[in-house]
Amino acid sequence: MVTIALRGVEVFLVLSALNNLPVVHRVTRSYLLELLQQGIRVYYQPPPFVNTKLFLVDGIWSMVGPANLDPRSLRLNFEGMCQP
Repeated sequence: MVTIALRGVEVFLVLSALNNLPVVHRVTRSYLLELLQQGIRVYYQPPPFVNTKLFLVDGIWSMVGPANLDPRSLRLNFEGMCQP
């Protein structure tokens, strides 16, 4: 996200205000200062926790689903995304 923001792309990040795993909640917050310093806008979704991801490009192309974009989720857990 930082690399994209440095290229001048507007980046918005929506996080759950309360994560279902306390350790993940703390780790996620540890990255926020760097993101904010690069102009990435961070918003919080109030509870309940929602595990959905939305990837939207220029209001034209999107992907929606539960998958985390990392090798473990995509290869080992067989998580998927749909393109509406």
